[in-house]
Amino acid sequence: MSLLSTTAVMAFCWSLVLSVGLFNRSDQLRSPAASGLPSRADVERTDTLILAGHAVGMLRLGDPERKFYDLFPRKPDIDERYEYPGCGVDMHWLDLERNSAGVYAFSQQGRITQIEASTPKYRTREGITVNSSPQEVRNNYKGMRAYVALNTSYHVFGDRDLVYWVDWKKGIAFSFSYSDSERKRAVYKVIVFPSGGNLCREGAPLSHDNWREVAPYTLEPGSYARKTVA
Repeated sequence: MSLLSTTAVMAFCWSLVLSVGLFNRSDQLRSPAASGLPSRADVERTDTLILAGHAVGMLRLGDPERKFYDLFPRKPDIDERYEYPGCGVDMHWLDLERNSAGVYAFSQQGRITQIEASTPKYRTREGITVNSSPQEVRNNYKGMRAYVALNTSYHVFGDRDLVYWVDWKKGIAFSFSYSDSERKRAVYKVIVFPSGGNLCREGAPLSHDNWREVAPYTLEPGSYARKTVA
């Protein structure tokens, strides 16, 4: 599958989620569980932590692929599974309870190689989760590098390319999508990958054709009126 078609598939799936109201940022502002903040129950559970370079909750890098489905039983005709050249199998669990996109994981040769959290169930020790602000990320993660994921400017992402802040040494990245209604970016996914390793962005391995480094902590590069977080 080509890069363009791969990204188009991902964006189309997101548009379906939005169309049925499963992931609506304005709706998520109405309750703690939906606002991107972990609930009290989630805070008290260590199995909801995102650990850089290691795990999202009980799912760890290097776990067998079946562990994903043990933790996140597949919902027929809802949860998705794709295979992408260079990235392996992409498994998706939609978090219907929290009205959010849920959890994604890549596996190669039957082992988990990357985990992506886009649900308020999971958060870092600092409390960063889906819909957290860029300022929260910068306040807690120093020395990150910034990148633009080219060819991801679909309507579901506010017609702007996704922006990634990455700590390659720790094995953690934050992707930021843009909201037209709120006129700002917020965390779309918290991504865990092997320390010192590589990562896949929206089903595609990194390349000069789809990935461009910009100034650290950039949010609105190029034609979007360049902006960084101070």
